[in-house]
Order: sequence, then structure tokens, then C-alpha cells
Amino acid sequence: MSLNFGVSLKAPGQVEMSFFNPPNYLGGLRRGNRAVGLKIARLFTDSGLDTEFVDDIKLHVWRKMIHKCTVSSLCAVTGRSIKEALDFPATREIADACFKEAMAVAKAMGYDLGEGYLKECYGYLEKVGAHKDSMCADIANRVPTEIDFLGGKVVAYGRAQGVPTPFLTAMTNVVRAMEEGYLREKGKGK
Repeated sequence: MSLNFGVSLKAPGQVEMSFFNPPNYLGGLRRGNRAVGLKIARLFTDSGLDTEFVDDIKLHVWRKMIHKCTVSSLCAVTGRSIKEALDFPATREIADACFKEAMAVAKAMGYDLGEGYLKECYGYLEKVGAHKDSMCADIANRVPTEIDFLGGKVVAYGRAQGVPTPFLTAMTNVVRAMEEGYLREKGKGK
């Protein structure tokens, strides 16, 4: 599933949705799951979260992964919201490079998102506004991050495909270093 909304925990059992860029996408990796997937998508839609069932969920996962792996590490390292990170020229330059690297990896994996995708990414993220990525909260709360499943995966795929990812590698490794430091202090180092 590719979810296109962000929430913040306000109190135990209370969340606030800070943005929703519809639709969400749901898909199965096997055709036999289509009927169940359509029912689940309908449940999400009926609850106010427009959700489409798609046959190729991997395409939508790549589209979301590119957003997430670019801004999550950038926001985590700088402590900035997505808007702040994209509005500041120095971090925007890093975001541009990370987006282009992730798009090149996706293309090598068989998912060419097209020339207009970078503009589409920024349009999506501009709707997000002042939302802080969840990895900011992970770093602030000194808990394990998702870095190995985000930037780390794209870097690994890039290596396997022979696609260089110097910016994504640097951002991923900086988050890993931060995480390792505080987890080591807590006695839970990787």
C-alpha cells in the first residue's frame, strides 16, 4: 500500500491529519488477491481516505519511496519541516540531487517515471506544507529510524544496478551515524 497522508500524535489515542494527497494506492503482489484488495480499498474510501486498487503496486511504491527517501533523511538531519527543507536553497539542492538519483535507480529497476515526475514530486510535497517527516520524530525521540528501508534500500538497489547514488548514500549514512550514536548510548546499538 502507498499511503499519501501524514498524521501527528496529539495525545494517546488522538491523531491529527496534517495533509492528504489523494488517492492512496493498494495492490497485491499476486492476482489472486484482487477481490480482497478491492474490498479493502472500498473500506478506506468509504471512511474518507480515497483509495484505489491497482494492478502494479510496485510503481506506486516507487513513486512514494522517491518522495520519502529524499525528504525523510534531509528533514531528520536538519530538523526542518518538509517545506523548510525545500524552501532553503542549500537543502533544496541536496533534495534535487537525491530525487534525480532515486529516479535513476527506479528507471534501472524498470520504473521510468518520466520527465515531468520531478515537478510532480515537488507539487505533492508543497501540499504537505509545514509537516515534519516521521524520521524527525524518530531522531528526536532517539528510537530506531526507517533509514534502512528507505534511503538504504534505494542505495542498495543502485549498487546492484550500477547506478551511482552519492547524495542518497551520504544522507543515508549521516542518519545511520546519528542513530547509531544515540542507540549505542542507550545500549541498543546496531
